[in-house]
Amino acid sequence: MKFTIETECNCGGRYVFSAYGDAEFGPTTCTNCEKSAYLTDPLTVSVTAERLLLRSKRELESGDYSLSILVAVMAVESYLTRLFLKLKGIDSYIATFKLPTPAQEGRAGERVSEKRRLLRPNRFCVSKGGGDRF
Repeated sequence: MKFTIETECNCGGRYVFSAYGDAEFGPTTCTNCEKSAYLTDPLTVSVTAERLLLRSKRELESGDYSLSILVAVMAVESYLTRLFLKLKGIDSYIATFKLPTPAQEGRAGERVSEKRRLLRPNRFCVSKGGGDRF
C-alpha cells in the first residue's frame, strides 16, 4: 500500500513524501523553492501500523467510512502482532541471549492469529448480518 504525507515548506510550497509498506521515505523537494527535505519515521513498535492509522484518518476525512474502519482494524492488528512478537523476542533473548530468527517470529505470529480467531469472518458476517450470505 502506498503512503503519502504532505507537509508545508517555509516558502508556502509543499513537500510530498511517499513510500510503500514500511519502506523509508525518500528525500523530496519543495514545489516552489526546490529545497530538499527528508522525513524520518516515528519511534514506534510498528511503522506500518502508524502509517495505516494515518491512511485511515485520511479516508475518514474524505468521507469513506467503510474503508477507514477496515484500514484502522488492519492497523490495530498489525500493531498488536508486532508488539506481541517484540515481547516474545524479549522473552527469548532473556532465556537464550539470542534474538528470535524470522522463522521463530513466523511461528509465534501464527499462534497469535489462532488464539484470537473466535469466529471465521464469513460466519461472523452471517451471524451479525441477519442470516444473509454475502
